[in-house]
Amino acid sequence: MEWSIFAALTRQMYNYPMPHTPEEFAGELLCETLKGKGVVKSPDFEVTTPALIMPTNPNSCGVERVHIVSVGAAKEHFSVFGDIPPEAIKYLHVSMRSRWAQLGLEISGFSDENGKYLLTSQIWKGIQQGLTYELPVGIANFGKNPIYIPRGARLFRLYTLLGAWHQNGEKLANLVRSGAISIEGKEGEDWKWFHFGGTTDRNVIGVNLRLKPQRWWIPPRLEGPSVTVSDAGRNFRDEIDSLMEPVPTTDETVFWVGETTAKITLPQNIYAKLNVAQIEINDHGSPKFALQVLSTLIDGGTDWPLRVEVLSPTIDPINFVSLSFYRDEAI
Repeated sequence: MEWSIFAALTRQMYNYPMPHTPEEFAGELLCETLKGKGVVKSPDFEVTTPALIMPTNPNSCGVERVHIVSVGAAKEHFSVFGDIPPEAIKYLHVSMRSRWAQLGLEISGFSDENGKYLLTSQIWKGIQQGLTYELPVGIANFGKNPIYIPRGARLFRLYTLLGAWHQNGEKLANLVRSGAISIEGKEGEDWKWFHFGGTTDRNVIGVNLRLKPQRWWIPPRLEGPSVTVSDAGRNFRDEIDSLMEPVPTTDETVFWVGETTAKITLPQNIYAKLNVAQIEINDHGSPKFALQVLSTLIDGGTDWPLRVEVLSPTIDPINFVSLSFYRDEAI
């Protein structure tokens, strides 16, 4: 039976409201297609034309925040998500590669300078037939310096957790206490449970990891070359660290990089996700807010302290970052 007919009959049977737009139908189809498939992620999208991305004001909005970089888009980037229409791509998450996120870059989607969505049905049909397109993606640079992205740089990937098994409650508590998920340091100091609706194991929805006191940024350069990083190899942190200095204290929203005090070790079949909105209550009972740049997926097998790429004031900044965990059923 055609899926749209099946969905309509199911909704009528259970008195659910019908979706009204192609995007709503596409979202439901994506959920149905990925059910039980685990964590699904695309290959990295590679830059096709070198680009120099100028700094973006993090306090601006709309098209003022967006620059453009071109990437190659082929069938292999989307086929992992199943037989879905192009509208479903909007329901997938973007995750920057960490080395580019630590410089301050964030992808906003397949759009031009005016925010117009460019993954059209015609282009989608060509991709499904095996053609490769050079597509623009919106990108912001929240750092203070121009960033050079070379041709061939692997910039970001798409992913979804719709088919994965969310680890929470007693399941997550047991994974941590058994050492299946290993978190170095002392509970209550280096890490603590993220509860919702109570304080028992049944109310655990994630873990909060403490950040080291140091917050870093790449200071504005008055002269000299643009900022960049090697696209290959695992030593990129050392490369980025050589550019960084302590971030100044300010009540303005700035981009900074932090690192957890504890190393976290994940088994191959457990992924973690950094929450984009980071909220913490200070000693006076007031909330502190920060935004994690869209470099959020932490792969199974990770085995080092986490780095976070944050937008917030640095006066009384957040001291913890929250994570959610997902089991990859496909493994």
